[in-house]
Amino acid sequence: MVHLLQLEWLKFRKNVVFQVLGGLYLLLLPMQLMAVKSMNISIPGLTSNMLVQFPTVWSFLAYTGSWLVYFFWGFFAIFLMSNEFSQKTFRQNIISGLTRAQIYVGKFEFVLLLCILSTAYYALWAILFGMANTTDDSSFGPLDRIDMIPRYLLMNLGYMSLGIFFAVLSRKTAMSVFLYFAYTLFLEPMIRWMFHRRIFDGRSMHFYPANAFEDLTPLPLGDVSFTRDLVEQGEAGLYLSGSESVVTSLIYIMLLWLAGYWLVKSKDL
Repeated sequence: MVHLLQLEWLKFRKNVVFQVLGGLYLLLLPMQLMAVKSMNISIPGLTSNMLVQFPTVWSFLAYTGSWLVYFFWGFFAIFLMSNEFSQKTFRQNIISGLTRAQIYVGKFEFVLLLCILSTAYYALWAILFGMANTTDDSSFGPLDRIDMIPRYLLMNLGYMSLGIFFAVLSRKTAMSVFLYFAYTLFLEPMIRWMFHRRIFDGRSMHFYPANAFEDLTPLPLGDVSFTRDLVEQGEAGLYLSGSESVVTSLIYIMLLWLAGYWLVKSKDL
């Protein structure tokens, strides 16, 4: 297993796409908190400092960071897989002695490693900003809302799994990118709101893959006074609960990787 991970690292450690996307993520994640900290927010019940102190910093950075993951790591997952087909390296690896299953497992290991590192970086900045901005008389500490760490990890893995699936399905980078963004931005919301909602009026419309991944790190409405009452009254039922989003995401991640493996095993190279 370690050998497969090493092969993937050797392939992409000097790759320009990987370096650019990784560098942007490393740069922009803390810059989001710095930008918010410098803002002069004058909304009743909301201040800029509130968003960068415990416990809100965990959920706020997870929400803003999810957009970086969606664009950067989602795209890289597509590139990671589609590049194997376009450069004929998938076939070459099989000629060199690897099986299709081993190559696919190597991709999963590399994706999982990136998700873990991405999550560790998120946790580092959440803790640093939280400790620097939380007042001594606050009743909250670093461990409050720490459950956002595994949820952030799952969100990373969810978007990258979706990217891998579309890359295996299409095998062309441009088409895979189009399918990834078209599905998440247009097709799934249309199915949910225009069709599913009219036929099955209820919360079942929220149990779709992209929405489940998004609801792992939702906008922290419950932390802001002027939206907290709305959330507590249940009138902002646009999100899955924490446990619902976790279980749903785990199921979809498993299904996406299994479907991708079936495509890799069944299609000609």
